[in-house]
Amino acid sequence: MHKHGGVLVVEPENTVGGMVGSDDHDGMADSDDHDGMVDSDDHDGMVDSDDHDGMVDSDDHDGMVDSDDHDGMVDSDDHDGMVDSDDHDGMVDSDDHDGMVDSDDHDGMVDSDDHDGMVDSDDHDGMVDSDDHDGMVDSDDHDGMVDSDDHDGMVDSDDHDGMVDSDDHDGMVDSDDHDGMVDSDDHDGMVNSDDHDGMVNSDDHDGMVNLDDHDGMVLSEVGERYEDVAHVRGISVSFAVFGERGREMRR
Repeated sequence: MHKHGGVLVVEPENTVGGMVGSDDHDGMADSDDHDGMVDSDDHDGMVDSDDHDGMVDSDDHDGMVDSDDHDGMVDSDDHDGMVDSDDHDGMVDSDDHDGMVDSDDHDGMVDSDDHDGMVDSDDHDGMVDSDDHDGMVDSDDHDGMVDSDDHDGMVDSDDHDGMVDSDDHDGMVDSDDHDGMVDSDDHDGMVNSDDHDGMVNSDDHDGMVNLDDHDGMVLSEVGERYEDVAHVRGISVSFAVFGERGREMRR
């Protein structure tokens, strides 16, 4: 393994015990289901990592994975402290482990500081930023920013433009296939909004807010005029829906 023109070059080979193998790709490294490895197959681009321990993984995409002066991973799956990115431009992906950053099939970057499982890249469009926490930042197939600071859990936003922002809480913020913002702060549970335009806002409560396939806004505030969703668990819930299509949403 050597560097040529800033590109990590690994000769095709199958090795074990902390070694690197790479098959059927340009200037990349391959290693699956182990610690401290690098995996990237069938794509063009550059993997650049300087002055740090860990690996870089990117499969079937164009772009660069850049991480400097830190400990962490670059790929992979089913282990702790890894970063994996497949089928996208300039991204970092990691599944089934603690302290990961996941973004597939989109343009942008991933930035996380002062925690386990780091990927840091600056000076780019579309940043996923998570600082000082354990958990996962996940954004797929969209432009924009996923921002989660100082909390445990996951921030997940797929296939949409806009921002998913959840700070200082346990649980998950999930918004798929829509334009707008999902914002939930300081609470346990999940905010889920799929395939719609508008905003879902739920603060300081336990439970789930779920709205699918509609335009408008759902605002659930515990103890106020809208229905209390503090302990909704898998039952039908009616919300006050503002927009062209008010409807009952079922979880």
